[in-house]
Amino acid sequence: MTGLHDRASGFPAATPVPGHPLQGSDTLSDVLQAVRLNGALFFLVNASTPWLAEAPNSDALAPVILPRAQHVVSFHLLTRGACWCRMPGASTFIEAGDVIVVPHGDEYALCSDPTLSGGLTLEQTLGWFQQMATGQLPMIVDEGGGGPERIGIVCGFLGCDALPFNPVLAALPRLVHVRPSEAAVDDRLSMLIEFAVAESRDKQAGGRSVLLRIGELMFVEVIR
Repeated sequence: MTGLHDRASGFPAATPVPGHPLQGSDTLSDVLQAVRLNGALFFLVNASTPWLAEAPNSDALAPVILPRAQHVVSFHLLTRGACWCRMPGASTFIEAGDVIVVPHGDEYALCSDPTLSGGLTLEQTLGWFQQMATGQLPMIVDEGGGGPERIGIVCGFLGCDALPFNPVLAALPRLVHVRPSEAAVDDRLSMLIEFAVAESRDKQAGGRSVLLRIGELMFVEVIR
């Protein structure tokens, strides 16, 4: 699919409703106005062991996949199997139903074994992402070494403006990990990601605007 560059309007500040039990300021909605999404890229990966996929930091990735974005927030929903998310200084095991978010633009890797090495060079990795963003690669990608263990992942990348101080992003940890015990497999976040993938695949009229709105909703669900 192509990179998407429509500008979203953001979330308006909440308006108090007289007599409503939550009458007053909606602080979350007010703060989320600082996050302005301006692009989205979604695709699926079917992987087999051994498997290693790396993502460079946002400074390198944004110009390649979402040229209008100053910052990239990554989403991944594991639909099948299990793997690791490896970041500098830490590794996290993720299973089917888990959602991980990399909000600060750090480099990271998804892999079947946290000790795997020898992936693509930075130039090769950026070239792969560019091909995906420009529609030169299929939306469903088969990767890995052909082993018996299978891994399914929905991959999403949201572009946004980077303000000098963004209170929403600043408050998040380096890696956000949502497990099924905290939100069921069919929770709203998982359904939103699946909706975004279907919208990307079908390429209907208005798809770019729809994807940006879905991206905003996904971000809100993560913050909640």
